[in-house]
Amino acid sequence: MGAVFGAIAAMSIGMAELFGRRVVAEASVVTASAVLSLFGAVVTFIAALFLGGTWVTADMVFGTLSGLGMAAGLGFYFVGLDRSSSTVVAPTSATVTAVLPYLYALVRGEEASGLAIVGAAIAFVGLAAIATGTLEMAKLRQGLLWGGLSGIGYGASLAMFVEVGEDSGAWAAVAQRSSSFVVFVVVAMVVGAKMLPPSGTRRDAIASGSFGGMTSVLLVFGLRADAPAAIVTSSMFPLVSVVVGFLVFHDEVRRRQAVGVTLALLGIGLVVST
Repeated sequence: MGAVFGAIAAMSIGMAELFGRRVVAEASVVTASAVLSLFGAVVTFIAALFLGGTWVTADMVFGTLSGLGMAAGLGFYFVGLDRSSSTVVAPTSATVTAVLPYLYALVRGEEASGLAIVGAAIAFVGLAAIATGTLEMAKLRQGLLWGGLSGIGYGASLAMFVEVGEDSGAWAAVAQRSSSFVVFVVVAMVVGAKMLPPSGTRRDAIASGSFGGMTSVLLVFGLRADAPAAIVTSSMFPLVSVVVGFLVFHDEVRRRQAVGVTLALLGIGLVVST
């Protein structure tokens, strides 16, 4: 089930990016990130009320720390999209995001079959092919830089989520999105950024934040069920990002990236089949 939750989370991430890019195009990265984090916190709070759970201090601490990584990952990700392309930033971020917590989960004693490990390796090769499938060196460098920094933030965030137990339900996700929102409020105050995006993008902000909140809830349960599988399949969100970027934002997709998508899908299949 961890792989299933992770796969659904990957689709949710892709949808959050679809609407989030529209907000970033009209507002600053800080403004967009703050609003998306706010609505993400609202969605996770509503989900936690329905899913139940009790207050577990340790889980709330891990959720809060996860939110700090989430804030860094989200902010750097949108900076990368502004300066490069989703076809570079998304897979670069996803590869680093997956490697860090995947290794962390294995070090903690999580079990992974040989087939799952092979599938994960193939998926990572596919992501690397997607990331390097562009001939625009300037955009490639910017994408690798900001995508890598984003992946470190997201990877640290997921590693903290691995430590969350079952008794707290989805409340750790509330702590995650709330602390992320607080970070962006502080940054907005420091740099003098507006807290609300232009009126024409507010529906997009609500949609993006809602999908982001859903992602956190899905990852909570996916990581509990099977952390390595959930980490790998959730990191496949570039498959959605590349398609969205190509169809909606007219990002360039080259043959090598198509090969990378195929390899990533094969890797996912091996992980899910175990």
